[in-house]
Amino acid sequence: MTLFAPATASDRELATAFVGRVAQLDAAALVRLISRGKAVDLWARGGFGVVATRSVSGRVEPDPLTVYATNLVAALAVSRAVEVDAGSDAPDEWHTQLPPADGWTDVGLLAVTDIMREVRAAKLVAEQAVEIDRENELRAKTKATVPPVVLDQCLMTVETANGRIPISMRMLFALSGMSFVDQTGGSDIRVRVTNTWLRLDSPEGAVARRRMADLPLV
Repeated sequence: MTLFAPATASDRELATAFVGRVAQLDAAALVRLISRGKAVDLWARGGFGVVATRSVSGRVEPDPLTVYATNLVAALAVSRAVEVDAGSDAPDEWHTQLPPADGWTDVGLLAVTDIMREVRAAKLVAEQAVEIDRENELRAKTKATVPPVVLDQCLMTVETANGRIPISMRMLFALSGMSFVDQTGGSDIRVRVTNTWLRLDSPEGAVARRRMADLPLV
């Protein structure tokens, strides 16, 4: 039996919201739960080649634990017990690389209003790219999607003493898609990096992705 025990009602609510959003975006999505002291980090693929995370206080057994989001959100929503059966552990199904827990450097802030403006404009660009891709769909026999070259376009930048940190369309789409930004405005989004990873942190959660090889190191 697996076990996930959020420490408080608030932690349970936060975990349920995160896992529920993951399940809504992908009914077959996995969630990986990893203990970090008295906290549990929940990880999932947030779409667009980006990983999403949310931390709550609590404990998990076994550690780490990989379960289907639909099973976990159902357990959290139905059971009133402090400890819930999170579903069958599926460690062999998890193939997504995760960023390190430590070694992050804060490099700047992004205003939520600026992010939402860029996301709205980028959606039009992405829709046009999908339409172009759809014209070749029958010939290519593939589903029309936003091309990676479009998703990798730089929409915002953070200037540092050691260079410019580009923020791609895929990062902002993932942040918005996971409902990690308040569309009415709110706390600025914190930009953090390691030599190989980029992360955008909001009070609701974070998204991360490996940095492109040609980006400047900080």
